[in-house]
Amino acid sequence: MEKQTKITYILLGLAVLSAIVHNAFYGVFKIEEPVFFFLTLVFVFGFVISVVFVMIPAECVAQGIGRGGRAEIFGVAQAMSDASTTGLGLSIELDDTAMGGIGLGFNFNDHINLNTAVYFGSIDIAGEDRYSRYRVESDSSLWSWDINLDFNILSTSFTPVLTAGLGFISFSGDFDGLDFGETDFSYNAGVGIRWDVADHLLIKALYRPTWTKLEDTDSHVRFDTVVVSIGYIF
Repeated sequence: MEKQTKITYILLGLAVLSAIVHNAFYGVFKIEEPVFFFLTLVFVFGFVISVVFVMIPAECVAQGIGRGGRAEIFGVAQAMSDASTTGLGLSIELDDTAMGGIGLGFNFNDHINLNTAVYFGSIDIAGEDRYSRYRVESDSSLWSWDINLDFNILSTSFTPVLTAGLGFISFSGDFDGLDFGETDFSYNAGVGIRWDVADHLLIKALYRPTWTKLEDTDSHVRFDTVVVSIGYIF
């Protein structure tokens, strides 16, 4: 087995182990421990980089198209995990969902990309009192806006990506006939890959956890999101 392949398997094993420890810690202590989470993120990122050099032909990795100074427009799909929090004496559950949207970006050079996107969708929200005596549910409209700074590790057409950004998430709907609506600050960070398939075509896939805090709740919630974009480079 080649050395690079061994490294790939080791990184995958470390990522899985970190994820297991993170989930076990949360299951026992009911505390979101960021150390194990970010260790998992680092190992997954290392695994992705390793896969690039093992699985992708060298000519694809080495090819560059010159992103610097070019703008891009893209369609985007985002899958969001479920999340939960507490507040006002209720246990609040937000169901998993999917969103779609459109975005714009600009490449300052081959490595730095500033982009923004708006997403639209819907989400099921449920609230239940601690004694399970009553439960309310809502099918709510959902939209969000993000502005992110991407760092492309390589200047080549196929590259791992680091990303971080800020934005807002907005919910609106009704609980048992009572209208509600709120817009909450959010922030995100993640890793992924970008492939400039041709001079004017890009594909990007990111794992990007997003954090926000709903009004009158006790703690932040984290949505684990997978974001896939297909775009046109001008």
